[in-house]
Amino acid sequence: CAETMLRMHLKEHKAKTCEERLLKCRHCDTKVMSRLLAEHQGRCPEAWGKCPNALCTVQCALGSMSYHRQICPQEEAACPCPGCDARILRKDMDAHVVSSHLHSAAQQLQSLWGEIAGLKAMAGSEQRLSAAAAVAAEGAQRLAKATEDKAAEEEKVKAERIA
Repeated sequence: CAETMLRMHLKEHKAKTCEERLLKCRHCDTKVMSRLLAEHQGRCPEAWGKCPNALCTVQCALGSMSYHRQICPQEEAACPCPGCDARILRKDMDAHVVSSHLHSAAQQLQSLWGEIAGLKAMAGSEQRLSAAAAVAAEGAQRLAKATEDKAAEEEKVKAERIA
């Protein structure tokens, strides 16, 4: 301490008023200068405090408070679903995800199942059209063959008449 005084006051100064004297923190027994003691005790990791969330009644060591706030049901947290910017109390998060995201996902899934059924129906129709086209092509080939055969027969009959 750099304070100057009469020697007769030195003992009392060291014991009671010097801001440089070391005092023990009442929470952790760490020795801290007198002028810093109040600040240290206000943030001492061993001091107990109430969770800052209004409806939470938990009290714990300040050193554990950050962990508590990661699990506190009264802490506001970001929704974990991609694209959702909602901030919800942790205790209400499950209800939010179910009502806002799972219901929507179920509707999208139902819509996709409908699209798949439509595509399957179209594929079935396409297969039936392909089969009908094959039958028509076969019929056209038979007709062409019959036409050729008839033309050949007529040529033969014509040739016999001339002879």
